This record gives sequence, C-alpha cells and structure tokens, in this order.
Amino acid sequence: MRQFSLLLDGQAKGPFSEADVNGMLAKGEVTGDTKCCPAGGTEWEPVSNHFSTGSKLKVRRREKAQAGENERADVHLDQRKKLLIYGLADSVSIDQLDRAQAQTLIEAHERKLKWRLSRRKLAGVIGMACGLAIGLYLALRTPLDTPFVTAASSLFKPEQRLMTTARGIDREMAQFKRLKATVESITFARPAGGSPPLQTLVSRLKIDPSISHRLSGQFSLTPLMEAAGNQRVSLSSQIKVVALSSPMPKAYVDKMSDQLRALEMLLAPTVAGENPLLRLKAWNDHITGSGAELSAWILAAPAKEAAPEPGGAFRFEEVPNLDAGAAYKQLLLAVRINGDLVHIPWSCKFMAARELRSEILPPDHFLSKENYKVVDKPISGGRRLEAKMKVGGKDLAVERQSPRWHYLALARERDPDSIVCLVDQKTQEKFAVGQKVTVQEIVRWEVFAKPEESPLPPLLTVAQ
Repeated sequence: MRQFSLLLDGQAKGPFSEADVNGMLAKGEVTGDTKCCPAGGTEWEPVSNHFSTGSKLKVRRREKAQAGENERADVHLDQRKKLLIYGLADSVSIDQLDRAQAQTLIEAHERKLKWRLSRRKLAGVIGMACGLAIGLYLALRTPLDTPFVTAASSLFKPEQRLMTTARGIDREMAQFKRLKATVESITFARPAGGSPPLQTLVSRLKIDPSISHRLSGQFSLTPLMEAAGNQRVSLSSQIKVVALSSPMPKAYVDKMSDQLRALEMLLAPTVAGENPLLRLKAWNDHITGSGAELSAWILAAPAKEAAPEPGGAFRFEEVPNLDAGAAYKQLLLAVRINGDLVHIPWSCKFMAARELRSEILPPDHFLSKENYKVVDKPISGGRRLEAKMKVGGKDLAVERQSPRWHYLALARERDPDSIVCLVDQKTQEKFAVGQKVTVQEIVRWEVFAKPEESPLPPLLTVAQ
C-alpha cells in the first residue's frame, strides 16, 4: 500500500496510508487541492491526482471550509511583520496565533500608539507655546540659542526610530522572500559515490581452480589403427576423450603402464612359430585383472567426456589447468579393442598428439552463473532540511525535504557482506526479499558501498 505525506497548515505531515487519506477526505479534513507527496516522490501535487474526492459540490464546500480554516489559522505576512516590529510576538509564539488573534493584538497596540502620539502632539503644542513665550522673554535679554527647536525635534525621535526599524524589517522580509524562492527552486542531485557494477561483480567471483580453464586439442589414432589392422584386432570407431578433474594416483598410473605393455604385446608384429592364442590369453588376463580395476576407477572418478570431431579436435569447458607434461595422468582416450573398454593416455605411442591448449575462462563465463538474491530493501533520504534567516531579530526558516532513494541489497549464499544497488521505486517494489536477481539486471544499476543520500545543497542544513 502506498504512503503519502500531506502539506497541512503549511507543514509537511505524515506519512499516511491510502486508507488514512481516504478517511481524512471523507471527514473533510483534506480536500482534492490539498498538496501531497507520494513516498519516494520529490514534488507536491494535489490529492485529487491520486484519490477520488467525490462530487464537485462537496469539494467546493470542503475547499470553502478549508479556506475559512486557513484564513483563521494563517497569519498574514503583513501581520507577521507588524507583530515582530511591535514586539507583540517572537518566532515561536507567532505561529500559535491565527489571523483574527493577530489582528486584534495589532489593532489594540495601534490604538495605544495613536493615543500616545496624540498626547505627545498635544504636549508638543503646549511645549511650543511655552517655548515661544520663554524664547521671547529670553530674546529680550540673551542671544537666541534655539532651545525650542532642540526640544521640539526630540518629540519625534521615537517615531523616527520606529520607522527606521520598519524599513529595516521590510528589507529583511524582501531578502527572506528571495531566500524562499531560491530554496524552493533547488534541484537535488543523485547520491554520489556509485560505480558500474561489472567490476564489483568480477572482483567478488569465487572461481574453483578445478573448473577455471578451457581445454582444447587435436589428435590422431592412426598408429593404433594401423597396428590393430595388421594383427586383425577389432577397433571400435566410437572414441571419447576423458578429462579427469585431478591426476591419477600413482597406483593407477602404474596400472596404465601395465596396460600399455599388454597392448603393445597384443599389437606387436608376429614372430615365426609364435602361437597367437597366447597373445590373446595374456591380453584377456590383463583386461579381466588390473585392466578392469583401472577402467572401474576411471569410470567412477570425477571427469568430463567429449566426443571428438571427425578430424580429432575436441574441447572442454570448466576443467583444471592442464599442460602437455601433466596430460599423461589426466587426459585419456576411451576406445574399445576386441569389444573391451580401454583407456589410452595422452601422447602415448599409439596416438599422434597434434595440439593441446589450456586457457583461462573469461569472467563473463562465470558471471552468468552467479546466484544473487535480495537480502534487504533499504531507503535513504526523506530528511527535513531548512534554510534560516533573521527577520526583525527573529529566526525564520524555509523547509525542504530531501528526496528518497531506493536500494536493493544483494548477496550470494555464504557471502559475509552484500552489494547495494540504486534502483527506482518501481524496481524495488518488484523484488521481494529472498528473490533471485540475474547479473543481466544488476549490470544496469549503480553499486554503492552503503545506501547514500543526495548531497546537501548550499543554503540548506539538517533541521533540528
């Protein structure tokens, strides 16, 4: 449910839920023209933009009632100036007066001033008459030193001071109006300190060395095929390349050496007078003995298989780094000889190894598999800011509210920390805590170390 701040009696209040605002509309406490600001927004707009406010007649009645309340509640700017000049209120008590109360105080004070001024004028006339009489008398005896002019001018000094004070407050009020216009026109900047997310995501990658490389190569089994054809040994055309995730233990490396010797004996040229059945018996003894153990271990070991292309080329993704020197213990060719599964090590005499290349996989390959989830949905901003200025010796303030900024805090399982992405309000509402976020979505946002606010503009400070 959306939240709204309302501008009531010149002050931002809230937030209120939609139900609260509808209730206030029904009671006539707010009208369709009352200013509101949705949560996350930065501009004030009429309530009628977001809520149904009933018939026009009802709205006009409410507006009329609200206007009456505003007229009773708001102290006019001229009244505020007079209250400050006359010393009838200070910056705190002036906001507790409505317009009628302010006018009553001002009229009572001005009546007193008029009465005092009339009395002073009467005293001035009497004084002038006395002064003339005394002056005429003294003029007959001594030079004129103008005591009457000095006395008369002193009667108007208080009024002159009052006018000077009034003009000073007028100037200060004009400056305050300019300050208010400037503050209201301030545009808040986006939070500073963000960065593109790709570099951050790459720096957080945790790549297992056993899957960090791409392996490619090419081979030929022509030596094996020629030897098998000479001895009438059947060789299956179905061949697979096997890449073990770790080197074979020494015991199975020894069994592989025994198997190569048995295969060499099976495929060796025939010697005159030799019984070929003895070769087959020796081969079968190996296949059913240590050869079977070797095949069973290889089939159970963590490994990847790939069918080579017709020219003998092959390729593996996500395998450990493997160079030609270590390939003998990790890279095998699986073939069937006389129907029996046999594994031939890389670069042995029965194959021609033409090429073997191991390359580090680029980060993009692993980024697409990252599993980030929403762990928090923080919101920054919404602070009350103000710009102060003294008018008539009293502090007056113009207020603004800093904009709200929406973030998504993301982390993978077992991550000790999270990354914070700046998003719009709609995007934040779209994702629930615990929901997965793809890397393709993350790279469109901006990453921060923590939720940040807009930089504080000049003239504004945080309100106390």
